[in-house]
Amino acid sequence: MNRRMMRMKTTVSFRFSELALALMLVPACVRAQEQSAVGVMPAPHQVVSSLSAGVGHTKAMDGFLSPLEYDGTAFSLSEDRVAAIGGEESIFRFLRTHNSLLFSSMKNETGGGSTLQFMADANCMWGWPALHTDIFDLIAGPVAMLDIGALWNRRNSNNPANVEGNLSLGAGADGTLRFRLRSYPMALQGTLFIPLSGIGFAPDYDQPYWIMYTGSQYGRTLHFTHMFNNPSVTCDMALCLPVKNGQVRLGWTADYRTDKLGGNRTRISHNMFNLGYAYRFERKYNGR
Repeated sequence: MNRRMMRMKTTVSFRFSELALALMLVPACVRAQEQSAVGVMPAPHQVVSSLSAGVGHTKAMDGFLSPLEYDGTAFSLSEDRVAAIGGEESIFRFLRTHNSLLFSSMKNETGGGSTLQFMADANCMWGWPALHTDIFDLIAGPVAMLDIGALWNRRNSNNPANVEGNLSLGAGADGTLRFRLRSYPMALQGTLFIPLSGIGFAPDYDQPYWIMYTGSQYGRTLHFTHMFNNPSVTCDMALCLPVKNGQVRLGWTADYRTDKLGGNRTRISHNMFNLGYAYRFERKYNGR
């Protein structure tokens, strides 16, 4: 009888020990699962969202304001999202968006004038899963792109400001490479947007804004744009590192825009270094 009781106590103690060990391992398994999700595409009804702040360098030359080139420091806020919008039977299974706000203060080559720049971008790509492996994902598809902003030349009294605006359709691609540095999971993400055709706002040099406003002369301000009169590109690269309940994004964004519309040539470029935080969340079935 005593031996039987001892065996029962031993069995119970072993079971309690196994249960305690399992409970201790659960948080570690959860953390490992969260870290292994770095760079993984969202599952149905999931969204991966990131918010970033950036600082960098900008250059701008607007023939409507001045023939000189201006350059200076730029500051930006941006939001990036990848959402799963369809199942395996859908052609476009992901929605990739990039929205940003930018402000910069620039001086010309001689240092005798300054220009302020305000820009807002909104890009939306419908992604088709072109390639999927254990370590790499590539989505590609059509992109709708909206760029709008203003340049204010504080030295030019005749035409002190000019509005920049483009609505374009183009092509895009987004790739994610997952790898490990020893046992630490990381991901390298890259995005490319190229506008192909659209509509651009660009007044002629002999068409000041007060004439457009008083005389309602807007006929020469809208122009058809394509790859030859408006070659532009936006590129984004980011290294994703896992942290508690999310990811840290160390990124670099570069965009180059040029056009020759309304008899004026415009060139604007930005090179931004970004620091952001990304997190994954579930959407409700009603889309909220």
